[in-house]
Amino acid sequence: MRSRNTEIRGRIALIGKGAKAVTGVAELVDLRPNLSLAELRSSFAKHRVPEDELSCEDFKWTTAWVLSGALRHWNSQFLITIGLAPLFGYD
Repeated sequence: MRSRNTEIRGRIALIGKGAKAVTGVAELVDLRPNLSLAELRSSFAKHRVPEDELSCEDFKWTTAWVLSGALRHWNSQFLITIGLAPLFGYD
C-alpha cells in the first residue's frame, strides 16, 4: 500500500518496512488509487493491513500498487543474476 500514485511501470526494487536494503524485485503493472475503506476491508487478503490501522483517522495508504512476478532476494548475487546489480553498487 502506498500513500500516492506513480507513473512508473516496470521492474522496481522492493524495500521492506524498516529495512535498509533491497529485499526483492517485482514488476509494477498497475495501481488502484483512492481505495475506500470498504474496498480496503474487502481486499485484506491482498494487502494485509490490520483493521485497527485502516480505521485510524489519519490513515493515508489508500493506493494499491499492483505487482507481478515478485522475487525475494537475500544477497548481491541475486541482483547480479537479474541484471540490477549496477543500480545498487554491485558489479
